[in-house]
Amino acid sequence: MAIFSKYSLLPLNARFRSKLAGIRKISDAAVERIELASADESPTQPVIALPNEFERVRGVVPSSTLERERMYITATSLKHGPTLAYRLDDAILADHTCYWSGGHEVSRARGKRALLTGSFEKYEEGQLCTYAPSNIYFGHWLRDAMAMELLAEQRGLLPLSYVGTPWIHEPGYRQMMRLPGAPVSFAHIRRLWVINDLGLNANWISRFKELRARIRISAEHTGPSHIFLARGQSGAPRELLNASAIMDVLAARGFTAIFPELLSPQEIVRSLASAKIVVSVEGSALNHVQFAVPETAGILVIQPPDQFNAFHKILMDFNGIRFGYVVADPALGGFTLPPERLLRTLDLVEGAIGVRIDV
Repeated sequence: MAIFSKYSLLPLNARFRSKLAGIRKISDAAVERIELASADESPTQPVIALPNEFERVRGVVPSSTLERERMYITATSLKHGPTLAYRLDDAILADHTCYWSGGHEVSRARGKRALLTGSFEKYEEGQLCTYAPSNIYFGHWLRDAMAMELLAEQRGLLPLSYVGTPWIHEPGYRQMMRLPGAPVSFAHIRRLWVINDLGLNANWISRFKELRARIRISAEHTGPSHIFLARGQSGAPRELLNASAIMDVLAARGFTAIFPELLSPQEIVRSLASAKIVVSVEGSALNHVQFAVPETAGILVIQPPDQFNAFHKILMDFNGIRFGYVVADPALGGFTLPPERLLRTLDLVEGAIGVRIDV
């Protein structure tokens, strides 16, 4: 028999209220607001690319704009917003939704119960360490949600998130980061802190570097120096149609191919921990690179012509990792990259970091 509580009707009430009055923002509903870190600015490094390479871009990822992507690769410094904490009293976390008096916020739309039945957990205080993108994209979970969990650890708060199917590499990364998390399916939190942690300010950078240190120290640094990081099948479709030819060209240049989907996180990190240069198609696999490769390494990203994305350059810049890119040519069913253009760009990356394999 279903067990009902005073919170069981929250999903129905929230839908009804949102239709009548809209959804009230957490920042407006908070009983307390704290600025944990101030806005600031960080320097960037010059991008590595062939002349006029950006003019080959036909489109960018849906979350960005052509102007923003151009800024990522041309700006000499970038401004970052503050880290803010909002306190909600008597909040409910259930089914990837945060409920509070007069409002709610959904982190994932699917898998909702019409009624919240059964017993619920009770916590005095905690910090919510997830948001919508980290429930959709592995990269946002790995860097954003884990950075929030580290912040909760530093603040002495319980790092709350929602129960769900873990990412394929989640258990291994949690082990290396020493962040076990505290997922809940239905819980009441007397004082819940919700974080706006989107500003990549000095505080965020320090946490990012701490996570990198925890990951890199957990693995032997005995892997190859030149790596081709192959894309898997679980991310958004970015099909390099002549990938086999590219792999052959790179193998002749002394590169080793690794396939992250076939490896544990520990094996991935061990493979990348000594890398001097990594070549990869743009995508979620780059998140392994940003946490595992040494400082001053180089990354060459093969960019889809219709889904250009240079956000990872910002993260690489924080650790002195040089970022280069080459834009592929559109083709039916995906894109192709002439090996000659890849090798010309690779020459630039090797020259910039002072590394070359003679084969």
